[in-house]
Amino acid sequence: MVKLESSCDKYPRVLERILSDADVEHFKHLFAELTEKEWLQREAQAKAAGTQAPPRRLTYFSLMKRLQSTPRDERLVAILEKICKRVDSVFGPGFVIAQDFWSWRAPDAVAAERVHMDADFWMTGATDGFNLWFLLDHKDMAHSFDIYTKEENPELYKSVQLPHRPTSLIPLQGMKNPGSSPCFLYWEPLRFWPVLFEGSSALARDFGMVFSILSTWWLQKALVCARAAHRRLPFSVFRVLMALTGWLGNLALLPRGIELRTRKFPMSVGDALVVRQDELHVSDQDRLEDGQFRLAVGLKFMNQHHKVWKYPFLGPAGKSRRQYPALRLPWGRSLKDVYRQHGLDMSTYPESWLRGLFASFSFRQA
Repeated sequence: MVKLESSCDKYPRVLERILSDADVEHFKHLFAELTEKEWLQREAQAKAAGTQAPPRRLTYFSLMKRLQSTPRDERLVAILEKICKRVDSVFGPGFVIAQDFWSWRAPDAVAAERVHMDADFWMTGATDGFNLWFLLDHKDMAHSFDIYTKEENPELYKSVQLPHRPTSLIPLQGMKNPGSSPCFLYWEPLRFWPVLFEGSSALARDFGMVFSILSTWWLQKALVCARAAHRRLPFSVFRVLMALTGWLGNLALLPRGIELRTRKFPMSVGDALVVRQDELHVSDQDRLEDGQFRLAVGLKFMNQHHKVWKYPFLGPAGKSRRQYPALRLPWGRSLKDVYRQHGLDMSTYPESWLRGLFASFSFRQA
């Protein structure tokens, strides 16, 4: 058995029928209005321009922006309040919503392609966070995405440095030796310098953008070099090289012989999957038939009593949050209960050439 590393280990896996049929219909209406409409517009523009349509990936903070609109969406307010009361009764007091996101899975859409933990949880140094992932609609997909549970992957979690750092798994491309490690362990970087994004100074934000570009470039090159070394060196030499230098790119080899097992949890519409902070997960990789789909909405819960001490800078959720001055998280402060506030200015920072440059440096490209 895996030693318990956090209070997440005692959390339930699925909360049944959290949402009523009316709640589900309201969320589906919001998805169509706030997200799907924008996706269709972008796809139409790409078709008119003769370019490839942009992928339908996770979309963050659309519910947050909806809550700040006028007139206020009282139905959404009531649904979120009901969810928060259920969270208090199941997980204890103090948890607040930190993010919202839409999750869409279809034959041509994969919400999260990389096996990962959500790095944003680790901003406080605590390990008691969780996502509630509500199933809203589907066709022949009455289940969750893939979870690498601790119970079924004890050897994997011996290699993951819990509770200290969030982890991802990155495949070794071009692997020829069937006995070699199947993937890298990649520890998502947590740094202090992204505090530059959390103030009101435009100059500080520019410095933060420069640091982000350089750090992202370094991590990309480290991964590219590690994959090149794996292709060209005997595995025994490559393993020693990774042990000596892997820390430079936040990389390590997953030990050989570990069998990775995933689990999908059966769900009904209105149920909420509890995604534990310190368990790896990924969009289900099964081949889908035409017409299959699954729609869900997610809420990230973190304990308001913890204080922010370090910041991730690569994740899409963090990048999305840093666009909005109203969602700044100063160092040493407790998390804000922004989803219970109204009248916040959800306008974004002015566009800058540095932001466009940073957007082109995606870790996915490596």
